[in-house]
Amino acid sequence: MSHTIKNVAIAGASGNVGARVLSALLDLEFNVTVLSRSSKPFPAAARVNVVDFTSVKSLSAAIAGQDAVIDTTFSPDVEAPLRLIDAAAENGVYRFITSDFGLDPDLPGVHDMPVFARKKASYEAVKKHAAHHRLTYTLVACGAFLDWGISSGFAGLDLQEKKAFIFGDGNNVVPWTTLDDVGRATANVLLHPQETLNRPVYVHSVFMSQNQILSATKGVLGNEGWETTYNDMDPLLENALADLKAGRISASTFEVQIQYCLATRALAHPWARDDNSLLGLEEWNLEKVKWLIQTIAHKAV
Repeated sequence: MSHTIKNVAIAGASGNVGARVLSALLDLEFNVTVLSRSSKPFPAAARVNVVDFTSVKSLSAAIAGQDAVIDTTFSPDVEAPLRLIDAAAENGVYRFITSDFGLDPDLPGVHDMPVFARKKASYEAVKKHAAHHRLTYTLVACGAFLDWGISSGFAGLDLQEKKAFIFGDGNNVVPWTTLDDVGRATANVLLHPQETLNRPVYVHSVFMSQNQILSATKGVLGNEGWETTYNDMDPLLENALADLKAGRISASTFEVQIQYCLATRALAHPWARDDNSLLGLEEWNLEKVKWLIQTIAHKAV
């Protein structure tokens, strides 16, 4: 049975991923309702509904009549996405897209990392509801965020100081996707409800190793003056997990877990299945990657 999706609610629309998803949804002329904790400014074409994310009742009232709900929140509250999923199931929402946007959720070991606890809980929840025919779901697997990873330093590169922090030997090739491509792919899922039914979809802008990204960066900024360190990720992971257990939590506590995955082929590698064509994405070539690096470097000056 085919379904036409027109009315879409999105949570987390002011975030890095959510803002791109919202823009892509509006470009495709969906009727969009933004679920927001406060009355923030959003594009005029979107309807804004202020909701209490701690209340299934509030969420349920806000998403009544929606064909799809997209969660792009990254709250540390593991229960928040589960309440949204329950509200969607109660209201007969056809499609739910969870806030995954990372590595292959079906790959053994990925969702066992504590940093991915809320993603694991959300995946298990939508599968449970789908098994009882209460909703359908999609997850978007996009690897690491290419543009954000380079600009924020998460990818291990400091463009201004010419420093490179390499995860392991730096040779593991993994998917990287720009935020704009993630937004476009997520919105396009709703144009292909049957092809994306109850499964992860796999997209990428590039498949590259950290060393290849560093080489591209040197091609833009020059080879001279770089300080490069290669780091054993095992003790870094052990320290991060110990800090987490002891309640010593910082951004690096979670970043190291993801960086460990990116260095480990068993946890991160090029997709066996590729949904780029289905979801309207084209793979980037090296020159486009260099253009992105140049743009980020210029903005950082």
